[in-house]
Amino acid sequence: MGLSGVGKTRLVQALFEDRLGEQSLDAGLAVYTNLADDPNPLPSALARELIDNRRRAIMVVDNCRPELHRRLADLCQSDRSLLSLITV
Repeated sequence: MGLSGVGKTRLVQALFEDRLGEQSLDAGLAVYTNLADDPNPLPSALARELIDNRRRAIMVVDNCRPELHRRLADLCQSDRSLLSLITV
């Protein structure tokens, strides 16, 4: 969390860049959405689909409100989930 323009999104992007350090996250697993862009499907629906299909993914949700973060985190904790979550 933080003010707009401090580099939160850039920090998340750096997590996937292997040239910036060791043990970067697999960019091939990244699924990015920005709530400011009115995404379709909504992140919760996409998360359910990924979990139902047992797909391994790292979901990144930009401009995520705390209540949506809680709902997505709960979904990711299900026994069937192979989904990881990063929200900013």
